[in-house]
Amino acid sequence: MSCVLSYFTGYQEKLLIPFILFFWIGVLIFTFRKILKKNYVSIDRVIVLLGVGVTLIVGFLFSPFGADPSGRYFLPLSIIMSLFAADMIIRLVGNYGRWLYGLAGLILLFHLWGTVQAALNNPPGLTTQFDSVTQNDHRYDEKLIDFLLENGELHGYSNYWVSYPLAFKSGERIIFVPRLPYHQDFRYTDRDDRYHPYNLVVNEAEKVAYITTNHPDLDEYLRGMFEAMDVTWKEHQIGDYHIFYGLSEVIRPELFNFEG
Repeated sequence: MSCVLSYFTGYQEKLLIPFILFFWIGVLIFTFRKILKKNYVSIDRVIVLLGVGVTLIVGFLFSPFGADPSGRYFLPLSIIMSLFAADMIIRLVGNYGRWLYGLAGLILLFHLWGTVQAALNNPPGLTTQFDSVTQNDHRYDEKLIDFLLENGELHGYSNYWVSYPLAFKSGERIIFVPRLPYHQDFRYTDRDDRYHPYNLVVNEAEKVAYITTNHPDLDEYLRGMFEAMDVTWKEHQIGDYHIFYGLSEVIRPELFNFEG
């Protein structure tokens, strides 16, 4: 019964998507028409708000961040669009009646329900990440931290989507720097490694481990490199996290060939 209800609810939600999209397009048309007719009392403030949105979109399209998209870049747009939507509804109520408040309630309910559904659908849970390779199951973070503490693996190397959450959730007791690729084609950029003090800590560590996520090809590559260097190691899997630990000697990722 619950499966049928879930399917029916999801089906209804999909039917609403064109209407919700039409509403937000209407908000943009209403806003630009008011700007062209100079109906805003403080037109300069409105232009500033629109400028924020244009800057975000241009930055996304023409900066390196657009090559690895994330929905969090667009979060400021939700505030700006909400202000324009509220202005449209308030101004149209006088012409079309108070039923427009019901429309506002429907819009809020739609987005709220979508947020709740995303949060309950684990994995990936509530995330801004578009690419599935960046959607780690963070329900296992505490188990990962406990395992690393128990085995004395406090420093090492991982990818961007593991390193900083791990440092934050462990209170910086565990420091892993993002020097491994997470893309399946082994693409890597130095921009991922953006906090130099963590590098200083890991570079001085006499013991390091490696953590990968959902990347079997990278796992095989690391195994091959360790074998070629006559290094012994252990492996352990916790959720999406694959841990190479207990290395017989410190191996730095500078020895690996990842594309910049």
